[in-house]
Amino acid sequence: LVNPETNTLTGMLSQSDLVRYVASLPADFENWEALKKKTLEELGLVRGESDTCQVKSSQTVQEALKVLSDRNINAVAVTDADGTLLQDFSAANLRKISLIIPSSCQKLFEPVGDLMATAEPIPAAPPTATLAEILALLSTSGVYRIWIINSEGKPSSVVTLTDILHLIQGLVDEP
Repeated sequence: LVNPETNTLTGMLSQSDLVRYVASLPADFENWEALKKKTLEELGLVRGESDTCQVKSSQTVQEALKVLSDRNINAVAVTDADGTLLQDFSAANLRKISLIIPSSCQKLFEPVGDLMATAEPIPAAPPTATLAEILALLSTSGVYRIWIINSEGKPSSVVTLTDILHLIQGLVDEP
């Protein structure tokens, strides 16, 4: 954000800020209350299992990074041997690895599950979750994505801050 009078930077507006703002809109704002009651499925935010990238917790950090790079995505679901969601992995998790210290570089060849073992639990939701529920999770958890899981706890899709903002932009752009 730039102050137009002084032409100086005064702050930054993030996707998280925008989603928190949208989550706080009053119920009487346009048709907002009805929209917030719609499910992810009804809003077209559930993509399908074939689009959900995942790695097993036994795969190495290097393999997980390769999936991120090859698919040009920001995160993958980390699952157990049966495919149940355990955690997610993104480049932000590399903060735990100091690539300057040679002994720390060895972590690239360790299981991604070991690196993620001390991470905070990640929020997940069923495809029947409402937009209001997802907005609340995104607003309070500080995460950038909510994994959508089926009845067996397996990731079937992911909803990101960008997805929410695209949805809202589409509503605003409608004639």
